[in-house]
Formats: sequence, C-alpha cells, structure tokens
Amino acid sequence: MKISKFYFFVLFLFLIFSFSACGKKDLSDQNQNGKNEEKQLGANVSNEESYFSKSVEDLFAEGKPLQCSATVESGEGSVVMNYYFDNNGKKLRVESQTLNKASNLNINSVSILDDNWYYFWDDLTNKDGMKMKVEENQENVKDKNIDENNNFDMKEEFDFKCKSWKVDSSMFDLPKDKTFKDLTSLMNGFGTNAPTINNEQSGTAPSFGNGNSVDACSYCNMLPAGSDRDECLDACS
Repeated sequence: MKISKFYFFVLFLFLIFSFSACGKKDLSDQNQNGKNEEKQLGANVSNEESYFSKSVEDLFAEGKPLQCSATVESGEGSVVMNYYFDNNGKKLRVESQTLNKASNLNINSVSILDDNWYYFWDDLTNKDGMKMKVEENQENVKDKNIDENNNFDMKEEFDFKCKSWKVDSSMFDLPKDKTFKDLTSLMNGFGTNAPTINNEQSGTAPSFGNGNSVDACSYCNMLPAGSDRDECLDACS
C-alpha cells in the first residue's frame, strides 16, 4: 500500500477503530514468555517499562494512568506511536511520528480522545485539525456491517511497551490556535465502501506530491461521488 494511505489510515482511522493493524508489528525480539506473564495488566504496572500484547481498547478499559509505545512498519514507511491514558478510562492522547522512506519525509501528528470526540492534527498541512464524533461512527460501522477484510478490528492486539505516568491534564487540552473541522459525515460516508488494507482502492489515493506537501482534499476522492464527497471537499478547502 502507498505511504499516503498508510499515513492517513494509521493516524486517523487507526485511532478511531482502536488501532487495527496496517503493517508488521514491531518489538518482535521481545521475550515471548515475558510478554505472556505481563499480558494481564492488573495493578502491577510501575515506573519500570513492561511489555504487553494487548489492544488499545483493553488498555483503555483498564482505567489506569499508562504511557505506552508501539511501532507499525511497512515497506513504504513506519509509524512510531506514543499513547497517554488517563486514570479513569475517559481520555487518550496519541503522539505519532511517521516516516516516508522514499522521500525521507517525517510527519508528526497528535490525536486526542475526549468526551466521545476524536481530535487530530499534524505538522504537515499547517491547516486546522479534524474531529469526529465517536458514537455516530461506531453506530454507522455496526449498521453497515463492515467485514474483517477492512481490518477495523477493535480488539486486535499490539506489542506495547508501557509504564505508569503521573497524569498531566494539560496533555489532553486542544491547541488554542486551531479550529477543528467535523469529519463525522466524511467517515460515515465510507460505509461499505470503506477502503481496505489488503486490496487495491477504487478511488484516487491522497498524494504527497513532490514529497514535501500533501493534498489533504485528495482524501475526499476516496468517497463515492455525491453529497458526502462535495461536503468533504468544501470542508477541506
């Protein structure tokens, strides 16, 4: 898959659907027995780093103040993600660093879950951020019966490296210099036509152009022609 798709779906849909995989899980050199012993998180996570095979959904449900990291790789690039869970299972911050190997382009992004909204922004487009209502999207996914081929598995496990952290509430604050465009209707518009990870896309994929900038509006071209695509193009312009 192309790095542009890899970037978009890992950093946005990846968060929305509890980070289903879009590449090879890293940390494969960790001792398997050690991971199995640590798999049940319990109340024993300390300031020392521990390794787990868990889903983001499970870690979030623990309701414990955790700072975790994971890496996703493909032949086109890699994403290193750092997660900050609050201590009551209500807020999550994800800081991601994406590398496009072909152009040596590095992209930094931040995603925040707060009060049933996901917020996302990066340092690539220098535009306003994006947001999406969680409940509406989850209901839509259920109604559309998106199958396993789309890799939107809310329970997929990753190899995480975690430790406890003293929760800093400011980490979940939104930047005051950005407004966030509501893309709930855009994501709902994918419906059963949601792009798959393993198959060729029917739409036109977003482009990184000369490797230094991205055409954010080209994401909208993955939607079927109609009002949803028009609304998307209007929102990103």
